[in-house]
Amino acid sequence: MQSYYNCTGASVGQFQFTESKSKAVSTLQTLTELRTSQVVDDSGDRVVGWSSLGSTVIITVVSTESGLVMQHMISGDAEEPEQKIKELGLAN
Repeated sequence: MQSYYNCTGASVGQFQFTESKSKAVSTLQTLTELRTSQVVDDSGDRVVGWSSLGSTVIITVVSTESGLVMQHMISGDAEEPEQKIKELGLAN
């Protein structure tokens, strides 16, 4: 069974949280195999990175062991993905 939560705030934008092992595995595969994706931090169980489609960037944190996925959409024209990842405290 998949749990899905969508959170939105005026100052932070939109976050999506999913609890699903199959979603975590497929998201990790996408993050590590697409040419338009960049892994910023890989600690084994937890991978942090971003993917782009045009000017839209999706920041992703995935834990395959726990089956957890967090995604945050930003504009690549307005913000640098790696800087935003650091701002959010997702990687050093």
